[in-house]
Amino acid sequence: MNISCTEIRVKDVSSARYPDVTHYRAHHWMQTSHPALTYGLHQRARIYLLKRGLRSPIHESPSYTHNTYTMATAIYNTLAHYATPPHNYIGTTIFLSYILVALYATLTLTYSLRKQYTTVSISHLPAISHNEKARLAQTRYYIKIYVFLASISFASLSYYMPMFLVTQFLEWKRHDTNSGRTWEGVKRWMLDSSLFQDFAKDLVRDAPNAVCTQSAILATWFWNIWMARKVAKEHNINTSTMRPYILLSQILPISFTITLFIIQIHLSSTNTQTQPPAKHSPHALPSNPHRNPIALLQLPNILLNVSLLLQPTLQHVGCGSTEQTGKRQKVVVLSELQRAIIYTTR
Repeated sequence: MNISCTEIRVKDVSSARYPDVTHYRAHHWMQTSHPALTYGLHQRARIYLLKRGLRSPIHESPSYTHNTYTMATAIYNTLAHYATPPHNYIGTTIFLSYILVALYATLTLTYSLRKQYTTVSISHLPAISHNEKARLAQTRYYIKIYVFLASISFASLSYYMPMFLVTQFLEWKRHDTNSGRTWEGVKRWMLDSSLFQDFAKDLVRDAPNAVCTQSAILATWFWNIWMARKVAKEHNINTSTMRPYILLSQILPISFTITLFIIQIHLSSTNTQTQPPAKHSPHALPSNPHRNPIALLQLPNILLNVSLLLQPTLQHVGCGSTEQTGKRQKVVVLSELQRAIIYTTR
């Protein structure tokens, strides 16, 4: 529909002499045009009428409100269409981005830690005492232990996550009638399945799994608070270094991230003690290492985890009735919340 704002009025009739004709033509066009295609023209027609002192029919027409609601519903239906099988493009994009971001954060942290570890070499350090060399050798030994633990954690993640995907793909392929090439089957499987929903249902399919999921959420919250306190009070780690740790802790299980962070703490302590003390500027502000972190900055994280724990999908009938289970879970969560608030405000 190619209708401009000037074509609403009758060209051979002046809007100043015949405002009713102009108003009628604009009113009729705005009532009959399609809202999803001409929303911008509606606004231009409204401005056209307001400039001439005429009342816009948008505010007095109940059908315009209905058309706006219809347009919002159409947008929602479009998003839902591409987020549900067999056209799950949005879910597939999020799932692939999830894997790529996890790999990027892992490679970034591994490269950074490897680079810092190679610099902590006794042969390249300046003349230091024998006790200091022994302490550095012990630190390198501890780092090797944590590297071994991180390797085990990453190996377990690399096994269970692909095994879940392979199991889901084989289960889907067993019921698929269109047998084609493998890559075409993988593409159809990703668009025809809801991977995140299936993975979430598998995590809370029974009461023991739900308890493990809640424990993992609380552990993630605890270790993130611990990481923040370590950075704020004891170690001089900048924000750019901490960003991959925060990102990885929200994507993968916390065991892998916290092992890498402990290695970062050892390397930061070693680099700080082996470097000569920096000269402080007379205009620099004095730092207070004993200052407690602001509790208000930690409350959003607490409330977010509590809201996740109170989801109805984590309430199961296996431990009794749904109502009793929900009450027991709410009591446990509220007690944990009270304990966390007391801990952060000390």
